Amino acid sequence: MSLDALSRQLWKQRETLEVVLFKLEEERLLVATGMARWLPRATAELEAVLNQAREQELERSMESEAAASALGLEATASLQDIAEAASEPWKTLLLQHRDALVALTTEIGDTAQSNRQQLTMLQRATQETLMSIQESVGTYDQAGATSSFLGSGGRIVDESL
Repeated sequence: MSLDALSRQLWKQRETLEVVLFKLEEERLLVATGMARWLPRATAELEAVLNQAREQELERSMESEAAASALGLEATASLQDIAEAASEPWKTLLLQHRDALVALTTEIGDTAQSNRQQLTMLQRATQETLMSIQESVGTYDQAGATSSFLGSGGRIVDESL
């Protein structure tokens, strides 16, 4: 039955979105604990899970179209519309899936925003630290002589950012 296939696909999506949320939390904890060396790996893992979520969204879309068609709805019917047209227990189950997906995507959005803010603050703190040591750091000029960092034209941080 198409509603059964749709429900199975929604479960897969929910599980994948929970992994996305976990990976975002993992990134947040890495930044908070100063374990920045692991950020590239965590980000790569997050990207892999996001790719999986994109593939599952396509599969869910196909299952939704089949379920909508079986219920006499337009192929573009929303999950809410499909649930409302379905009989029990499908109606309740599909509405629970919908509510869970909305909650997960909201939490993912909030966590991603928090991570962006945390990374921005880390970047600013790093820039300020680098700026504070500029005067004490020497660099070499074209002749190979040591010169003041500020006078040499060399820059550790692109100030145009």
